[in-house]
Amino acid sequence: MTYPDLIGALLMGFSFLLVWAHPQVSANSQLRWVSFFTLGLHHCAAICNAFFFELRSNLYDATRFHRLAADPNQTANTDYALALKQVYQLFGVSHFLGEEVSVLAYALSIYFFLYLVRSLEVEEHAAGLLLLYGSLPSGVVHCSITLREPFQCFFFLTMVTSAVAFKERPGPWGAAGMLVSLWAIVLLHQALAVYAFLLLLIGLGWVFKDRKDFAVFLFLASMCAGPLLLPRIYNMLLDRSDAFRSVAQGEIGNYTAQYRSVVAGLAESEYGFSLDTSSLGGLLVTLPPVLILYQVAPLPWQIHRYVDLYAFAEVLLRLILFWGVYQNLRQAKPRVREILWFLIISCVGLDCLWALGTANWGTGSRHHLVAYPVWVAMGGSWLLSFQGDRDYRHLLERRRSRTREESESCPA
Repeated sequence: MTYPDLIGALLMGFSFLLVWAHPQVSANSQLRWVSFFTLGLHHCAAICNAFFFELRSNLYDATRFHRLAADPNQTANTDYALALKQVYQLFGVSHFLGEEVSVLAYALSIYFFLYLVRSLEVEEHAAGLLLLYGSLPSGVVHCSITLREPFQCFFFLTMVTSAVAFKERPGPWGAAGMLVSLWAIVLLHQALAVYAFLLLLIGLGWVFKDRKDFAVFLFLASMCAGPLLLPRIYNMLLDRSDAFRSVAQGEIGNYTAQYRSVVAGLAESEYGFSLDTSSLGGLLVTLPPVLILYQVAPLPWQIHRYVDLYAFAEVLLRLILFWGVYQNLRQAKPRVREILWFLIISCVGLDCLWALGTANWGTGSRHHLVAYPVWVAMGGSWLLSFQGDRDYRHLLERRRSRTREESESCPA
């Protein structure tokens, strides 16, 4: 074992200590074993991929990022590759070390995932929800190798949880968490710049919806600082993001067409439906089918390989989670319902952006991972409640009885 590999092994041990240090994990034996199990799956995937065999063949991005970071003669063309290069320059080049950095991102995401579960008041299902999140096969594979997905997932989680924390208790930490997370999202994928800007506006509007005095103060501060900061932020986004530049120049249709043309024809899992960007009318007509296909492809008649069968299983799981979100939304308390609406808007907006640049369900399986833990936190409790009751009619009966008791206890 080389010195960089040893650093990777130490990072593995540190990740277990990090998860064990979480108060909720250390106090709950079931949650502790689920945390260790899912983290162990990610470590096993990293070990297999680094020393034995590729878990997913022909995954060009993972190989490219590692090569750009490892080769001192090549310039890293993305911020993720540049950050990985800094790790390799500090500790030495090791494929295993690079993958363990990705697993560390998953270990850190457990903290924010459990905070979101607690905010949604479904703590009794915390272990089952974490198992749903951490043991998804595509998540174990893609979040344990040198890809951007584990960090995109982590910073998306930090963004929405920071907004929820900021809503409940306004302060500098929540605001800093939102800004740092959104900036990291932009650095990880330049196409997310437009989404990050819109999500910041939506998040701030949601946070200060019921705090008019603080909102007025923030508005006045923005009016004073805006003329100085906004032009710099705008020019910086223009330089860093082709997607933001295309929106600013009114050429989003051409940019989307060029981006999809690059990924089209590279996989056998094509949707079989094209996005018409030649006109505004064509875009409006073809956009809804593309968004739907992004969520439900492959359809049953498109299944030709074993990997397509797995992708179809993920589709079924995704639809069940969506139904669970709907059911939880109907039954939630006003405070939880408000959080659910913010999370739904955040996830749907992200999925819509991914759908514009996704032409096959193979790439879609990676893009779905970013918002997946939030969908699990929102809708997974319904699935676990359904499975935990042997006779679903009894569950419905108890819910109706509880609703009657609550209505009778509340004064008219």
